[in-house]
Amino acid sequence: MSTLKVGPYTFDRAHYDPEADVLYLSHGSLKEAADFDETPDGHAISFDSSGNLIGLTLVDVRTLVEGAHDHDEISLALPKKLAAAPDTDLPGAPASATSEDLAPADIKLADLKLALT
Repeated sequence: MSTLKVGPYTFDRAHYDPEADVLYLSHGSLKEAADFDETPDGHAISFDSSGNLIGLTLVDVRTLVEGAHDHDEISLALPKKLAAAPDTDLPGAPASATSEDLAPADIKLADLKLALT
């Protein structure tokens, strides 16, 4: 898998842990997360020390895929500041962005299934 697009974000690294049913997504050079936030669905969002989104951890991924039924996309709730960021360089979303101000971020089901292989 080369990339996985989640809303306006394109992640170039994905690692699926089938035993835990967790998909780890990251973008760019590997950086240590300085802050985290959690979506209402229990997924984790990672930020670097500048407040830039550097990773997304999706939990219960098989359940997401199986629950999609006849849909071609899965929608996650991300903080609006994250969901509205342009796709080009994953610019800063303040680490203080909270999940109380939500916007949908879609993932193509076919791409998600590919990441699980």
